[in-house]
Amino acid sequence: MSRICFALAALALCTPAHAQHYTYAKIAETDDVFSFVSSPAVNDLGTVAFRAGLVAGGEAMYTSNGGLLTLIADSSGPIRTFSRPSINRLPIRHLRDHHPT
Repeated sequence: MSRICFALAALALCTPAHAQHYTYAKIAETDDVFSFVSSPAVNDLGTVAFRAGLVAGGEAMYTSNGGLLTLIADSSGPIRTFSRPSINRLPIRHLRDHHPT
């Protein structure tokens, strides 16, 4: 019985939950540069890493925090295709050749 009373007392002292406030920003969309945008990953600082198909051909990986896009790599170099990105707090991005040549 004392456990139930304690649990009820603890619930009575809990503060109500509040909704979190978020800000959304368009990072990229299909247009005359990108044929597709996919596989977004977001870190706790709000930086987004994503994979994109290029209208001119090939693929690329970009990051952005709502401002300018930063090209990380494109398929004109040693990596031809990309898997899903991952991003952490440090300026390190995970790139992996999805189909090694």
